[in-house]
Amino acid sequence: MTDQSNLENLRRFEKFVQDLKQSMQRQYDRNFNSDLSKQQWRDLFIRNVTASLQHAYAESLVQMRQLPFKANAPDISARMLHAFDGFIDEFIQYALQKHRTSCALSNFPDEHKPSADYIEQVLMQTDKDWHAFVEQVGAEWS
Repeated sequence: MTDQSNLENLRRFEKFVQDLKQSMQRQYDRNFNSDLSKQQWRDLFIRNVTASLQHAYAESLVQMRQLPFKANAPDISARMLHAFDGFIDEFIQYALQKHRTSCALSNFPDEHKPSADYIEQVLMQTDKDWHAFVEQVGAEWS
């Protein structure tokens, strides 16, 4: 496989990640609404943010495996991971905005306007999940 085909595969993967952002938001909305309909509002923010990101990482691994990358190409795993720059922050901002504008959560202040401590807890979990994903990518494409 040539460097050119790796570049083409990287572009395809970057497009996949961009599309994934929107599908994650829709999935978050579905999970959010489902939890509220079942009156499962406690820990809704951390549960759905981490579940959405874990699902996105799993889908990304499937996509990476389907693209015929040259496994021993220099820095291929770093270049694939680069597609995720800002990904987590953008998604968390989306989820926070969803919570802050939700009338359905207004009776549940911990979820409606998550505290700095709660947000920090979510960030620590997402960081842990990100590092697990990075390790998987590195193990397969390094």
